This record gives sequence, structure tokens and C-alpha cells, in this order.
Amino acid sequence: MKLGSVHRASLGFALLLVVGTVIYAVIYYRPWLPLRYGAATVPTIDLVSAETALAKTVQAALAGVEAHPYSADVWGQLATILDVHDLRTEAIECYTRAATLDPSDYRWPYCLAVCQRLTDQEAAVQSLQRAAELEPGYAPIHAYLGDGLLKLGQIDGAEAAFTRLITLDATHLHGQLGLAKVALARDGLAKHGLARSLAEDALPHLRAVIAKQPTCGEAHRLLATVYQRLDDSAAARTHAEYATWYPGPLALEDPLREQHRWTEGVTLQWRRLRARRHVSQRKLGLVLSEWKAGIELDPDSIELQLELALAHATSRDSGPAHAALERARSLDPNDPRIALKHGQVLVCLGQAEPAVEQFRLALAENSELHEARSQLGAILIGLGREDEGLEELSHAADRQPHDADAQFTTAMAYLRARRMQLAERYLARTIAAAPGNLRARFEHGVLLAKRGEALPAAAEFERVAALEPARAAVHLNLGKALHDCGEDVKAREAYRHGLEHVPGDRRLTLSLAWLLCTSTADDVRDGTNARRLATTLCEATNFADPIALRTLAAACAETGDYDAAIENADKALLCAESDRQRQLLERDVALYRARQPVRE
Repeated sequence: MKLGSVHRASLGFALLLVVGTVIYAVIYYRPWLPLRYGAATVPTIDLVSAETALAKTVQAALAGVEAHPYSADVWGQLATILDVHDLRTEAIECYTRAATLDPSDYRWPYCLAVCQRLTDQEAAVQSLQRAAELEPGYAPIHAYLGDGLLKLGQIDGAEAAFTRLITLDATHLHGQLGLAKVALARDGLAKHGLARSLAEDALPHLRAVIAKQPTCGEAHRLLATVYQRLDDSAAARTHAEYATWYPGPLALEDPLREQHRWTEGVTLQWRRLRARRHVSQRKLGLVLSEWKAGIELDPDSIELQLELALAHATSRDSGPAHAALERARSLDPNDPRIALKHGQVLVCLGQAEPAVEQFRLALAENSELHEARSQLGAILIGLGREDEGLEELSHAADRQPHDADAQFTTAMAYLRARRMQLAERYLARTIAAAPGNLRARFEHGVLLAKRGEALPAAAEFERVAALEPARAAVHLNLGKALHDCGEDVKAREAYRHGLEHVPGDRRLTLSLAWLLCTSTADDVRDGTNARRLATTLCEATNFADPIALRTLAAACAETGDYDAAIENADKALLCAESDRQRQLLERDVALYRARQPVRE
């Protein structure tokens, strides 16, 4: 080869090498990115007071941003971690950067808006409008957008957003609630002559919300406003009362942010929430994994070691449970929570007497450890030491007057011990601490009814029936209390209302049929319908249920068919299950032979 050819080849190779190097640099280093997106500045985040697990997680995410400063996903990951742990100012900065780097991904402007809406409604609305353009089918965007526009006074825009939400999901509670707010906002701006009809426009939307979620305080608050404007002061007072029981806003179903919360939360609070969910689903393996993952990030956390010990005990793994307890004790042998958790571990392992010793030890170290005292009381009752247990429960409840759970636990213990006066005291305290505790109100109603105070009992049952309509026992007790008050018309409606919510319920059907054929009120009795209902119940039990047969007999008597009444009462006598049933049936038969119906 000639010298010139070699020289040209060398020059060509050098040129190729230079070009290749430039192309590699352009591809790898992407020098145009700072020009397009601006210089990448890693945010400074104060983690001095953060839990160890959170600090390590944020530091790892920051390292990712340093390594990939122009990756929208990496910035979004950091933003999500900060957002989930309520570091929203820093999250806003990171979401903004992610949205700039990838303007086609709806997640970043949407999550940015959710953070912004707490401090800057106009900015939030702009971000939500951008998110809605990118992903018009994601319902939560329209829920937040409607709320934001309404707060800015843009009623037409808010209505369009809520209407879009209803179009996506006709049963969406936020859409119904939003349209009710729009109607009330228009009502507030309307002239005097139009005010009534505009307020009424909110009613169907609010009733739709209450039908699906009776304890929605926000809907009750709006209903109170509507009824006040419609001059229905009684209804307004009722809904205003319910609104104070459930003061929080209606929770928004948000799959995206829900996923963020359940995957990115690393603090003890989030791990406990996830562990409870796993326990409720009986996924004990996931509970163990949760606490082990936490310990990997923070091996010196006493709380994590104690939770791991309890998780092992729940799985009946005694050895690992005690190993975790010993690890916690090595970190701080004087922490009274260790004795408390040791007691809980022993309870799970079926060792009640040693558990009592540990709870007492915990209380000796810290007499204000009320959880230990409550659990000690429960264990003592289970061991047959009722007086000791009730004393401990009372002590714990008395030291926590605003803790509704402690009050209710004590009340139920006294109920089981048939100490009604003390049970009522703690039920009243439960209701004072948590007016929306419907179980406490129900039990209080039962106590009042047993004491012969039918009117206040009915008032309690009415409240519970309005807020927990799918519970048959509530309607059953309400109907009986109203009957005892001499309010048979209201009792009939209570039973019918119950059957609307619990169709076919045997007890409600029996009670309604009995009332229809035995009431002393002429405008309540309906023997034909009573006979139809009772016949259906008897057919369902092959005419072998003494209560259903007695009801059918009374219904036959009400319609004037006394021979059929005697026949069915005799059948009921043959399958009667107690002396009391036989006595009542014999009384009934005597009435029927005298051609008289039963009246109660």
C-alpha cells in the first residue's frame, strides 16, 4: 500500500473516531437538555427530624435524581415519596420538574395539583385542567377540578366538571355532592323569588349520597343548609346534628394516589396501616414481610422489633417472637412498651397468666400506660376474675374520658356482667366522646327500652336507623319501642322501612305482620296483608315455626276466619319450644273460640 493511501486511511479512522466520540457524548450526556429544561438542581430537604426509614428512602431518591437529572420518572418518584409523607412544599417542586420533563404524563400535573390545592387554588386548577386534557377519563381529576372552580366562584365551570364526573360514573358520590354544592351556590346568588326552587335542586343529589353513605357528614351539613333555606327547621336541626358527628369531608376514591400511599409509605404509621389491612385479609405472611422490610431500613427501631414480635406470635411462631422481643430489650431494657408487647405476644400464644404478669410489669414501669391496663382487665375477665378485670377497665376508662374506645370497651364488659347502671354510665361517656358511635347508641337504646323508657329508646333507635339502615335489629327495636309508646302508625312505618333496606328479613316480617293483625289502632290493622306475610313465612318453614304459625293464626282471626285461626294455633302448640309460648298460644285459642281477635 502506498504511503498516501495509509495516510488517508489513518485520517479517515481518526475522523470516524472523533465522530463516534461526539455521537456517544451526545447520546449519553445529552448536552441539549440543560438548554431545553434548564439546569438540574437537586432540592435540599430537611430530614433532621425524619424517621430513619424515611431519611434513607429520601436520600436514595435524591441520589437517583443526581444520577438521572432529566428523568421525569425519577423526579416523580422523589415527589411521590415526599408527598406521601406530607413534605408537600418539597413535593410541589419535584412534581413541577417531572411535569416539565414529561409534559405528556397526566400523573405529574394531577399530583402537583393535589398538593397545590391546599395553598394555591388557582395554580391547582390550572394543573388540573392540564391533567384533564391529558387523561379525561380519570374521575378524581374532575372531582378536584369541580371543587377548585367552585371555590374560585366559577360555578358554570364547576358544574361542567361535576357533570363530566357523573358521565364517567353515574353513582360517583363526589359528582352528586358537587352538583348539590353548585345548586346551593346558585341559590345563594339567586333573587328572592327563585331561592326556594334552586335550593330544592340540591335535594336529589344529596339524597343519592346519603342512600349510599348515610354517615357522610358533608352531605348532612349541606342538607341542613337546604332545609334551613326551605324553612324546615326540624329537618335542618337533625342533619346539622349528624354533620357534627361526622365532621370530615367525603373521602375520594383515588386509585393512583392510593397506590402511591401503599407502595411508597415507609414510616411506622404507613407500615401499621398496611399491616392492619393484611391482618384483616388474613395475609399473615405479608404482615411479617412488612415489619422485616422496615427493620432492614431501621434495625435499631424498638417499635419495629416489637411489631415483628407480635406478628410472629400471631402466626404462632414462639421462637422468632421472643427473639424479636429480646432484640428490642437489648436496644432499651427500660422501655415499658416492651413489657406491654410481651404481654400481647403471650396472649396470642395462649399464655394468659404470664401475660397478666407482663401487663402488671408494664404498669409498674409506667402507670399511665392505659393500653396495658385495658388489656389486663380483659385478660382477667377471661380468666374468671371478673371484679378485678372490671376494676382495671374502669380505671383505664376513667383516666381517658375522651377515648371512646376505652369507654365502650368498659361499657360492654359491664353489660356482659349484667351491671346495667355502670354499663349505662360508660355508654353515655362513649356517646359524649364519639356521638357517631352507632353501636353505643344502639346498646343505650336497648338499655333504655329494658328499663321501660320507650320514648328515649325510640329516639336513639331512630338516629341509628337513619345512619345504619341496613341493620335489621335497629328497625326491629325501633318498631317495638314505638309500639310501646302507643305510636303504632310510626311502628308500622319503621318495620316497612326496615324491610326496604333488608328485604325478606324474617324478624321484621313477623313483627310487621303481628302489628298489622293485633294493633289496637284501627288505621293500622290490615288482616289481609298480615295473613299474606305470615303465610309466606310459614311456607318457608314448612309450617313448623311456632312463632310464624301464631302470627298466621292471629291474622286469620283478624280477617274473621276463626276456624283457621284455631287450626294454626293448635299446630303452633304442637311445635311450641317453651312454656311461655304454650301459655300465650292457649290464651290465643281461648280468644278465638270466643270469636275474638288478639289485641296488643
